[in-house]
Amino acid sequence: MGTLAGASMRGDAALSRRGTRARALRSSLAIWACAFWPLIAAAVLFRFAIANHFFGYDFQATIYDPGRAVIEGHSPYPSPTLAALIGRPTFVYPPLILWLDVPIALLPLAAAQAVWAVLLVAAVAAGLWLLGVHDWRCYGLALGSVPVLDGLVMGNVTILFVLGLALA
Repeated sequence: MGTLAGASMRGDAALSRRGTRARALRSSLAIWACAFWPLIAAAVLFRFAIANHFFGYDFQATIYDPGRAVIEGHSPYPSPTLAALIGRPTFVYPPLILWLDVPIALLPLAAAQAVWAVLLVAAVAAGLWLLGVHDWRCYGLALGSVPVLDGLVMGNVTILFVLGLALA
């Protein structure tokens, strides 16, 4: 009987060690998938966008340039002719968004892009927090998702809707 009990205890210890190793492996995979992979993907995407000169394209067309126009005393809206609309991005948002545009447009373009990117990341994180998401892996997956990365690279204002919808 003592032999069976000893074998059982050794088997339990082996299963416990295997379970601990399996948990450690799952934890390592979770860190890789939810933290490092989104950071690597973001770095590669940002590098590509900067090298090909489309980083912040939406930001410049819909936030920065209209804000500069208001600062200089011009309308941010294009003239109502078709020729004015062909081949160039235009400001299409309601005037309320200019409350964000003007202060950011006071900065140099590169600094304004950095501030805008930080605001967009903060909006996604704040939206998740307001919705009661407390698992860090969800933040990594959300910030590493294609829609969020694309919005960050382009500087798209729609990323702010995450925070607005969470507040609603």
